Amino acid sequence: MRRRLALWLIVLAIVALTFPWDLQDHPHWNKVTWVPFATGIVRPIDLLLNLALFVPLGFLLHSRPSRCRFATALVVALVLSVLVEFAQVWSHVRFPSATDVFMNCFGALLGATLSWRRSRAEHHRVAA
Repeated sequence: MRRRLALWLIVLAIVALTFPWDLQDHPHWNKVTWVPFATGIVRPIDLLLNLALFVPLGFLLHSRPSRCRFATALVVALVLSVLVEFAQVWSHVRFPSATDVFMNCFGALLGATLSWRRSRAEHHRVAA
């Protein structure tokens, strides 16, 4: 129950921090950076923030009982990230970016990896 609540709180935090709250009545497709790391402004701090924002999501999704935990973390991060970036097309202030989607997914996979390593370490400690 706590894990599910934490997961929902993380999703809400991601939406609250990344959703463009200044939606306009017309899209700005010309502002989309379609190619990761090749187009648009790529600032190291933005890369790190996108990565860090999705690590807890991947960590909690991986710790849920499932046979495809890494795939689940990747798919959830991809869907959430694409939806938020798509909404940014209707913003004057935000800039939708494939780099953001890539870094968000990488952050979720990093979180899933940390969760997997933690569970393996606990398993080896209990077995020893």
